[in-house]
Amino acid sequence: MKDHLRDLAIMLRQLRLDCGFTQKAVAKGLQVERSTYSNYELGKTSPGLDSLRVLARIYAIPLEAFLYPEEYRTLEAARQRPPKKVKLAPAHIGELSSKERELIAKLRAKV
Repeated sequence: MKDHLRDLAIMLRQLRLDCGFTQKAVAKGLQVERSTYSNYELGKTSPGLDSLRVLARIYAIPLEAFLYPEEYRTLEAARQRPPKKVKLAPAHIGELSSKERELIAKLRAKV
C-alpha cells in the first residue's frame, strides 16, 4: 500500500472514531455501501473527489486535510486551519479575511 493511501486510511478511521460515527453512518452520508467505506479505511480503495468533499463536510474539516493526511491525522489537527494571510489593500472580496467578509455582510444587511 502506498504511503499516502495508508495515511488517508488511518486518517479516515481516526476522524470517524473521534466523531463517534459508525462506518454505516458515514457510508450513508456518502451514499455508498458500508463495505465501500470500510475499504477506504482499510486502504484497499481511495474515495474520489466528490466523496472527499462530502467527508470534509461530515467531519467539518477543510478539504485539503485529505491531501496531506500525514499532517492532519486527528480531528483537532484537521480543524486547525492556518490563519489566512490578508493583503493590506485587498482589491477583491476574496482577499478579505473571513471576519472582514462577515462584517461587510452585517453592514449590508442593515442598509
